[in-house]
Amino acid sequence: VHDGGEGIPAAQLSRVLEPFYTTKPRGNGLGLSICRAIIWQCRGRIELRSPRVDRERSPGDGARPGTSVLVEIPCRVGSAE
Repeated sequence: VHDGGEGIPAAQLSRVLEPFYTTKPRGNGLGLSICRAIIWQCRGRIELRSPRVDRERSPGDGARPGTSVLVEIPCRVGSAE
């Protein structure tokens, strides 16, 4: 999943998966931490990537780095018997 927003600053990126961490005035900080817990229970992994916006770029150049979320969950083929 990739969004076209401004991206997440490095200082926040290292904390966004923590329970109750939020930058939103009305957020509770549980969304990504719950996702992380579910993915870990499935023996998967979640990785966030967010290049910072280059302040030297002009607003009209279409450069919107956004944030990418990579989720990997192992799949089993066949029965577990």
